[in-house]
Amino acid sequence: MATASNVSLSIVRDVANANATVTYTVNWSAFDQASNLQYAESIRFIGDDTGQDGDTGPAGDDPINIGLTFSVLLSANGQASTSRTRSFTFPFTNLNEDNVPLLGNTDDEIRAVVTLTPRLPVAINAESNVVVVAA
Repeated sequence: MATASNVSLSIVRDVANANATVTYTVNWSAFDQASNLQYAESIRFIGDDTGQDGDTGPAGDDPINIGLTFSVLLSANGQASTSRTRSFTFPFTNLNEDNVPLLGNTDDEIRAVVTLTPRLPVAINAESNVVVVAA
């Protein structure tokens, strides 16, 4: 099973936009290298509320809306690992998920979450020629 390691997030403000870059390494298992099994890569951003939750939603990490993104298909291609870099641009205000100044909570802790979902082989059917038999 493939795993992701060394996940790193950087966010740079560009006027009203946030330019986010996620880098990480996919570590392929021996099975992945031999089978070339495909994985769907998805990246999402969350507001990390570990140990504090001053937001107005339910307790826990809050999703950050970055707009429409597409899954990317990855496979080992015989390699032991693959380095990945993905870049996203979205409104900087979307990062303000803990806007509760009365509680002194004006900072926002953002994390990127990388998910690798294996795409299992699909069933393939084949039919023979038609044989006419007398009934």
